[in-house]
Amino acid sequence: MKIRLLGVIFGATVFSLGAVYALEIPLAGGQGVEGSGNRIGFVDMERIFQIYPQTKDAKEDYFKKREKMREDLTAKERKLEEVKQRLAVLEATLLGLKKTGLDSGETQTSTDTAQGLEPSADSITQTKVDLESLQKEYESARQQAEADLIGFEKRQTQIILGNIFSALKELAEEEQVTLVVDKSSILFGAADIDLTEKLQRRVRGF
Repeated sequence: MKIRLLGVIFGATVFSLGAVYALEIPLAGGQGVEGSGNRIGFVDMERIFQIYPQTKDAKEDYFKKREKMREDLTAKERKLEEVKQRLAVLEATLLGLKKTGLDSGETQTSTDTAQGLEPSADSITQTKVDLESLQKEYESARQQAEADLIGFEKRQTQIILGNIFSALKELAEEEQVTLVVDKSSILFGAADIDLTEKLQRRVRGF
């Protein structure tokens, strides 16, 4: 016997379920209830997924990881802003020196001295190089953070769904159901049996 499970996969929101897919789960035994052909059941997979204890733990881990990544990116943003401000001071100071006909070796504002800035063409060029490097580093870190979060969510979703499917497989065998569809996939007609409550009790342990 095979149970053809029409389920759902990882969606765009955090630990939510989206598009429909099909998964065949081989079951031992005959062809369902004798004389009745295939027996159809249905499950509200979104509901089961959200109440599953491991989903809550995975969400908490996800938000912790996301918060840590935000903190790291915020620190990089602050560093970027500091370099931008430094570049602005250098450019403004050098422009002022040029207007007065002085070079950086002849005079330097107290603000520049306090910040250790040398308003020269070379220092401006180097600061621009530093800024470009930091911008690339920040963008790379941002993209990596996004990829890591998406990867974590996908892995956790697959694990959770795998556990739920194992419980559903056992339940379907007990109920002699040969075809299980997700409730959201039913467009017309009624399923033979709703397995949602029984599956909910099984995955929650009560």
